[in-house]
Amino acid sequence: METIMASTATDTASAAPSGTSSNGLLNQAKGQASKLTDMGLAKAAEFADGKKQAAAQQVNGIADIVREFGDAAGEQFGPAVGGAISRGGDAVAQFAAGLDERSLEDIVDTTRTTIVRHPGAALAIAAVAGFAGGRILKGAMERGAARQAGRTNDKQEKAA
Repeated sequence: METIMASTATDTASAAPSGTSSNGLLNQAKGQASKLTDMGLAKAAEFADGKKQAAAQQVNGIADIVREFGDAAGEQFGPAVGGAISRGGDAVAQFAAGLDERSLEDIVDTTRTTIVRHPGAALAIAAVAGFAGGRILKGAMERGAARQAGRTNDKQEKAA
């Protein structure tokens, strides 16, 4: 019986990986995980930069619309009103240019600093943005429901 136990202990010890090879596998796994993490972060940064550029283009489009509105308002309500609205469009265009030129990290740092310095203004902006977003979403949902109801009515009329 002692011979069997000694033989089993020897077999188990030889089957277990040595400390050196398990450390090597662990280090290799850590290296692969680090590479994958770096690749993921690079892809995320590339994606975020693309979205930032798209947002800058959209904000620039808004600036053009505001300027056109300023020109029309200037003709209808006078140059003082039109000029004020056009200057607002210029400010929006400057914001778009800054968004396009600055890095994402810089934008995040500036936003954090501004929120810390002016928490009331940040809260007001967040409230207005939330309200506007809610109204836009509600309108989109109502239009979608109306379209769906129109399709349902069309199907019912065709079936009848």
